[in-house]
Amino acid sequence: MKSNKKMATAKTKLTGADKQHGFIFGCDGLADLKETAGILGVSVETARRYAKQDRFRYGKHPGASGKLVICRRSLANYIKSIQQ
Repeated sequence: MKSNKKMATAKTKLTGADKQHGFIFGCDGLADLKETAGILGVSVETARRYAKQDRFRYGKHPGASGKLVICRRSLANYIKSIQQ
């Protein structure tokens, strides 16, 4: 039998941007701009520009005053889209 926590998670309705993208922001973790730039092989400023162009989801880290972070799932989806 499923635990209550698992059942609640399965029944969670997505809203706003999460609904538009089909997943909760940060569900697979977050990456900072430096890590994102390294993964993509671009400069930090280029990674920031890509985020602002909505190539992948970004937001402000809840604990680090205004630090820009990237949703790992959306980054993975972006990489898959440019490899096709």
